Amino acid sequence: MKKGLLLSLVIIVSILMIFTFSFTGCKKEVSSTGEAKTESTEKEVLEEKEEAKPAEKQLKVAGSLMTLQHPWYLGVEQGLKEVAKENNIDFHVEDAQMDVNTQ
Repeated sequence: MKKGLLLSLVIIVSILMIFTFSFTGCKKEVSSTGEAKTESTEKEVLEEKEEAKPAEKQLKVAGSLMTLQHPWYLGVEQGLKEVAKENNIDFHVEDAQMDVNTQ
């Protein structure tokens, strides 16, 4: 009895998902000239986003690591700083020195 109910539920959910995805899969946009336009290329979308962006402020992020005495945590700190530098993020790390209250 439970297996039949579970199987019915799985089938119903699967059918609902198929219908949902089939109706939302293709989206046509209408341009300002009134003609239908298909999905934009990734390059066009990125160009539009860059044009629409105002001058951004530099993001500031801070993190706290359990300790900076262990080589693994030093590697984590170095990796975080490299990623922050690549993405123009002001990043600061604090050493909790294995104290949860400090962290």
